[in-house]
Amino acid sequence: MGALWLCTTVLAIAVSFRARATRILLYGVCCTMALAWLIRWTLLIQVQTVPKYNAHLIPYTLPSTTDGLQALIGTFGLWVALLIMVR
Repeated sequence: MGALWLCTTVLAIAVSFRARATRILLYGVCCTMALAWLIRWTLLIQVQTVPKYNAHLIPYTLPSTTDGLQALIGTFGLWVALLIMVR
């Protein structure tokens, strides 16, 4: 995640120096979307590991079956819907 932060920051600085750097801007947008997705996914999964009403540790694991695949596709679909709404 640190590499994405660094990449996004460097690309943002590079775009600020050039007015028409469309390729750099595209790379920056891709890095920013990946970073936002990673932060959201990390928070989504880490909140699931917090015990709800007892003191037992309840680890959350993403199943490697169709349920896990649906969770990944659903998260990606939410980001695409947000991107469409913003644009």
